[in-house]
Amino acid sequence: MIINELLMIVMLLFFGACSKNKNSGNSKPPAPIVKKYTNPVFTPVFADPALLDNRSVDGYFYAYATQDNWGTNASSIKRVPIIRSKDLVNWEYMGTAFDSPPNWHIGKNLYWAPDVKYRNGKYYMYFALSKFGASNSAIGVAVSNTPDGQFKDLGKVLDSKGSGVANSIDPFFFTDTDGRSYLFWGSFHGIYGVPIENDGITVNLNEKFKIAGNAFEASYVFIRGGYYYFFGSVGSCCSGANSSYHITVARSKSLKGPYLDINGNDIIFAMGWNYGKNDDVKNVNVLSAGRTIIAPGHNSEIVQDDNGQDWILYHAIKRPDYYLPNGATRRPLNLDKVTWDANGWPKIGANGFPSEYETDAPIFK
Repeated sequence: MIINELLMIVMLLFFGACSKNKNSGNSKPPAPIVKKYTNPVFTPVFADPALLDNRSVDGYFYAYATQDNWGTNASSIKRVPIIRSKDLVNWEYMGTAFDSPPNWHIGKNLYWAPDVKYRNGKYYMYFALSKFGASNSAIGVAVSNTPDGQFKDLGKVLDSKGSGVANSIDPFFFTDTDGRSYLFWGSFHGIYGVPIENDGITVNLNEKFKIAGNAFEASYVFIRGGYYYFFGSVGSCCSGANSSYHITVARSKSLKGPYLDINGNDIIFAMGWNYGKNDDVKNVNVLSAGRTIIAPGHNSEIVQDDNGQDWILYHAIKRPDYYLPNGATRRPLNLDKVTWDANGWPKIGANGFPSEYETDAPIFK
């Protein structure tokens, strides 16, 4: 009798397990494993990063950067390096956007601060041609059928002399909710915007408008919660150990401003080279130097992962690895979360400082 009871218990357990397995399709799938990463996410250098979310086309993010010499000779020059990733952490080098400089802008100028947008079935790259101390910087545009190039140069959009804006670099292409597009640009001589036609190259400089003062460069505009958020980089990007770069933020109800910081000040009057340095202007910074990662700046566009978390790429300097072999400042690629407080103000990384230790990675399922 005892044996029969034991057999009955075994049979009940067996059929219970089968029933559980049979209905397992109705249960919630296990939570994804949270992976970790440590900054920087790409080396040796990837300055002024721009991010293109191309996942709907081929499953990848693409990033583009300022021209740099990754080695010690001319063959190491990368004219707008291109990398791609599926998770924002692990990046694959794809090549360069250009083989040689265009012939429409004289002088030994470098490709700086690209911005790439997918429009009209093609990939448009806006880029600056300049060098430190140049008297006539320019912004051009190129096009490609694929995100990894090669990009075909279409010519000049504007330059310093024609626009009346000194240091006309750092282009950012923005399309508003009404479908109208604008080009923002400028570096330490005011931040300006101008409408740009559907051809992606024609601008009417009589319609240009100013949104920020001389304190800023590397402008980026992001819409959230009824506001236009302006992210601008401040300070010295490229002075090695003495670099003071950091990112500040302001917001407006209108694309054309006024953009007010957290203290209610219009940033069109922010003229100081180190605006927000060491919290001189309280709380305006969204990202400041940490202990081992300094000079964070020139952020990319914000992208959201599958858990609803916002992320942003930027360049920074990792102590004590300050310089490339040719003596230029080494600015590798970094990644961090963007968090928003109850009043809608953002912070990047570890409460406004770069993540300097192993941290949770984005979730892409």
